[in-house]
Amino acid sequence: MPARIMIAMLVALLIPLVACTQEADSELSEVIPQQAIPSEEMPWESNEDAGLEALEQGQYLEAEELLLAALKQAEKFGDQDTRLVTSLNNLANLYRAQGKHSEVEPLLQRALAIYEKTLGPEHPYVALGLENYAAFLREMDRNAEADKLEERAQAIWAIAR
Repeated sequence: MPARIMIAMLVALLIPLVACTQEADSELSEVIPQQAIPSEEMPWESNEDAGLEALEQGQYLEAEELLLAALKQAEKFGDQDTRLVTSLNNLANLYRAQGKHSEVEPLLQRALAIYEKTLGPEHPYVALGLENYAAFLREMDRNAEADKLEERAQAIWAIAR
């Protein structure tokens, strides 16, 4: 299969994850208080939006530059700010699309750790983070690890229902 088709298929798979992350971020902001955004920090949202648009268009270098800038800005907001989790997940999705697998895992781990710390280990957003991480592990043929994460996510969903 040509690489261009494989990349297009991968991007098609990632777009729902990006949408899910954005929806979760919106709902999460109701649970975790978000600081007021001073005008000098407004570029975070612009960088995220432009980075996601570049990702969807396959402009990976531009997307990386924008999403890294957004992550740098989000780092300043603190570990409990939902924008940091969003930036970590979006950058991880970009690196997945680029095949930069060694860079994906630390981002997913950090996003999951923030969810666990801020929301508790049995929150549905933790389950989403576990499922996202498990999907990546499956891509890497690390099925035993993925199984454990998926089992934990299923247990969280069973409690949440």
